[in-house]
Amino acid sequence: MSHSKIIPIGVAKQFIERLMARLDVDQTHAKALAEVLVAGDYRGHFSHGLNRIEIYIKDIQENSCRKTGQPKILKETAATAWVDGQNLLGPVVGRFCMNLAIEKAKHCGVGWVCAKGSNHFGIAGYYSMMALEHRFLGQCFVAIDPNCFAPGFEDRMQTLNKNLRSQDPVVPSQPILVHGDPERSHMEKCQQLGGIEYHNNIIQMTVSIIV
Repeated sequence: MSHSKIIPIGVAKQFIERLMARLDVDQTHAKALAEVLVAGDYRGHFSHGLNRIEIYIKDIQENSCRKTGQPKILKETAATAWVDGQNLLGPVVGRFCMNLAIEKAKHCGVGWVCAKGSNHFGIAGYYSMMALEHRFLGQCFVAIDPNCFAPGFEDRMQTLNKNLRSQDPVVPSQPILVHGDPERSHMEKCQQLGGIEYHNNIIQMTVSIIV
């Protein structure tokens, strides 16, 4: 008996959009959420994909998160901005901020945007990839103590990745993987399968929500 099922990417997105529509969530907001969650599953980060849909539904039902509205720019300069997310769905706020940062970067060479009043916004990498579509380098951060990272972190990480790749694998048939490799591998698998392979538990959980 198979423990998983292949769901076409478009079908997964439509499912999420329809769930949000039943809760009277703004159509563009529902689409933004669907894009981010399915992007997480597509890259193999199932912890931040459809698996979290019940949390988003509960936030809407309990009025912990607003269904409609738009983020508001509180302060801005030519290259920076401070945004109030208005307690909207995280992906709505994330996309607004990154699009704003991209526009500022087009004119100033760099764009920095921070936000308050947001909610869980899926995989952070999604927003960095938005910048790539414009041939920009994008970064996305959440609040964290900067002292967690000592000076020179980027150089050390690059050196570590190079050193890891140059090692002989413990199991010759299994290549050494560094950051980004599992995601690219999973995306290729989805393309070959014609959709995302969801475990039956996730499918049953999502179906139980609407029954």
